[in-house]
Amino acid sequence: MNKLESDNALIDKLWNECGQSIKKLCEIKLQSDPEAAKDVYSDVFLALTKAVKEGRAISNHKAWLYKTANNLIIKKYEDIKKNKEVLTDFSDEATVNLAITTDVLDATISDDDIERMADVIIGELNREEQCLLENYYYNNKTLKEIAVLTGKSECAIKQRHYRLCKRIRHRINEEIEKF
Repeated sequence: MNKLESDNALIDKLWNECGQSIKKLCEIKLQSDPEAAKDVYSDVFLALTKAVKEGRAISNHKAWLYKTANNLIIKKYEDIKKNKEVLTDFSDEATVNLAITTDVLDATISDDDIERMADVIIGELNREEQCLLENYYYNNKTLKEIAVLTGKSECAIKQRHYRLCKRIRHRINEEIEKF
């Protein structure tokens, strides 16, 4: 048996022994994002293939697979957190609707109209809600940090943030319908 065949045999053996448990680990740890779980599962397999093909000396393959899976899961959480800071917490459905209507809106809504809508919607918020938005989106503070600043529980701040985003989405849709 040549090197390529022995490498492939080792990969097949390890994946047959550990593949399902690695998949389950990814699904459990990333249950809120099934696509991310699939990505990590695939990345573990690719890392195994690369390590075997490069001839890395791995004394305990099962432990290495689990460690790799855990490291990739942690990296995925960090990536999700980074993206959360850049993106808003609007639902996927709202994002899809926004993407579908963007071309139509570009043709009908000017920048001045958008500024006016934002001023109207933000002006309807009370001072506490405005501070929550400002701290979260402009000052890049976490909800936990905002809870400490305001002296409220993190759970209460999360609920307020969720309800506020929902209300703003509703108001944006109302304003868009006027056009």
